[in-house]
Amino acid sequence: MGGQQLLNLGLNGLLEELSGTSAQQFGQQIGTPYSTFQLNNVTLSHGGVSLWLIGCLAITNQPDTSPFFKPSNTTFGYNSPERFQTLTAQSARLRQLHLLVEHRRQLVADKVRLTNRLCAALKQYYPQSLEWFEKLDTVLFCEFIKQWPTLRKAQSARSTTLVRFFNENHMYRQSVQQRRLDGIRKAMPLTLEEALIEPFSLKAQLIAEQLRLVLAAIQQYGQKISELASEHPDYELFVSLPGAGASLAPRLLVAFGEERERFQSAGELQMYTGIAPVTERSGQKCWVHWRTQCPRFLRQTIVEWAGHSIRYSFWAEAFYRQQRNKGSNHQAAVRALAFKWLRILYRCWQTRTQYDESKYLKALQQRGSPLVAAAA
Repeated sequence: MGGQQLLNLGLNGLLEELSGTSAQQFGQQIGTPYSTFQLNNVTLSHGGVSLWLIGCLAITNQPDTSPFFKPSNTTFGYNSPERFQTLTAQSARLRQLHLLVEHRRQLVADKVRLTNRLCAALKQYYPQSLEWFEKLDTVLFCEFIKQWPTLRKAQSARSTTLVRFFNENHMYRQSVQQRRLDGIRKAMPLTLEEALIEPFSLKAQLIAEQLRLVLAAIQQYGQKISELASEHPDYELFVSLPGAGASLAPRLLVAFGEERERFQSAGELQMYTGIAPVTERSGQKCWVHWRTQCPRFLRQTIVEWAGHSIRYSFWAEAFYRQQRNKGSNHQAAVRALAFKWLRILYRCWQTRTQYDESKYLKALQQRGSPLVAAAA
């Protein structure tokens, strides 16, 4: 029997096909009160037949017993459903916020990708424009490339036209305007070959238009996220964190959620978000590796915020430098800092207390932490 035929049978038909037993008879034989099964990620063994499936949900036919999930490392003979925690859905507002911040982060990744493509295209025929503008991911630069996609067109424009363009795009500093005007007048073309200039200039204009639309979408998402997040009662807990700001505070709010009973300790939160590494042992061997099974967007949120906090938190910078001095690379040091931050945030989240840098530094000093001495 093929795999597609097995899928089309359904669970009752599958059990009957493999073992000649219906789902209800199977439940009675293994001594469980459950008559309806949705099985995942377990090994089903009956009548000499073993079958691997993915997850397991047993639905009881008793009104006083709640459905629960059975992990693959337990047996069918379970009689303590109270050990399994029932997950409660977050509020509609938080679920909406979760999707908005995730979509916005995807747009930011698109912005980086388009900026790199635009930079690569301009280097082929128009590298001077990269020197005139410090930032490429701006509406000003996109509009400049759309209006003057080649050096020859930029040099043929009048100075008054260029100044008016800068002012209309809210770039008023006269020193910067003059520096750019001088650069345009003195620039020497990289190539005069039209066979090269024409295709790349068209490509640059198209990418600039795409980048402009992405920048506008990011701003639109940011406004909607700000409106939703500011209404949440826990928002103040996260917006006051060092380096969080308007972009990362809503993402941290989504990462922690509303159900404070879900995590019984900071360690559970560290493992769920993927910040805690996995330690494996076999005999006398022991190795630590990256945790792959976790919500990657939440892990990305925690790590990105930990990296931003280095510039705004006294002890975080000291801890980061300490890890680098021990030989850790940048990413490993930031992940170690994120691991430490989660313990602090978990406590603040549970007690609904805003983080206080001075209070934490006093606690470090009382414990004689080397971070205080290193920071000093």
